[in-house]
Amino acid sequence: MHIQTLEIVRMMCHEGVIWSNAEASKPLATSILTATRFGICEMEWKAAIENEKTDNILHLTGRLVPSSRVSGAALHMQRELQWLKAVESYVRSSFQDQKNSFNKTPREVFTEEHKDLVKEGEKWMKGTDSSCTLVAALITTVVFATAFPVPGGNNNDGIPNFMNEIPFIVFAIPDALAFISSTASVLMFLGILT
Repeated sequence: MHIQTLEIVRMMCHEGVIWSNAEASKPLATSILTATRFGICEMEWKAAIENEKTDNILHLTGRLVPSSRVSGAALHMQRELQWLKAVESYVRSSFQDQKNSFNKTPREVFTEEHKDLVKEGEKWMKGTDSSCTLVAALITTVVFATAFPVPGGNNNDGIPNFMNEIPFIVFAIPDALAFISSTASVLMFLGILT
């Protein structure tokens, strides 16, 4: 697909495509803008048509494109943001502030088009975070229950009976690490949730 797109761009640039005639170039410009909107970045620089009161390439990039490749609304939102930033890096900075026929900048178009995706992403993140918090809390509980009642019991001074035994040390160190990491996970997930 990449090679075919480059071939189309090469043909458009070098084999007599007329860009000066506004009527002839309008359908071609529309096609290029549509291609760019769907992620064909090789077409972007041909699409840098600066026309007041119309959508420029950044306005079209800011529109929401349904994706079946990405699972989860938060990941879809991340991909859309990355795409907008990639296109912004290709075009002139004046395009970022240009207003379209609805008097909106590309960022305003992006924000408006993606507000439902932001809500879905937030809901998805909270659901995922709740599940992970529950699992981390269960692991913390199990690790805590196995760590504090010391295997083998304690002597009269409160020191574990198997303190100097290698199997006890092999058990105690990973158990302590599991307790610390699972507790940190619970705190991290609670931080995300709040």
